[in-house]
Amino acid sequence: TGAPSAVSVVAKVQQSADGSTNWTDYTDNYGVGSVTVAAASTEGNQNIILQGAQAYIRLVVTPTLTGGTTPAIPLAAAIVLGGTSELPAV
Repeated sequence: TGAPSAVSVVAKVQQSADGSTNWTDYTDNYGVGSVTVAAASTEGNQNIILQGAQAYIRLVVTPTLTGGTTPAIPLAAAIVLGGTSELPAV
């Protein structure tokens, strides 16, 4: 809303050993740790293999809106552990 002239959304995975301090950006074995979505109507999906990640992970989503009158954007982000052929570790 607010008719921004440019929209960018960056989502990145962060990790922590205790879940409350020392959050650091996570990068997987392929160098992927974030996904950038350049348009408001585009969905960004990224598969990141969390091999060697610390015990706690979270998503940090940062929108950047340029121009317009009080621009805003609805966002949703989720982490799905496991997959269609692999269940999460118990």
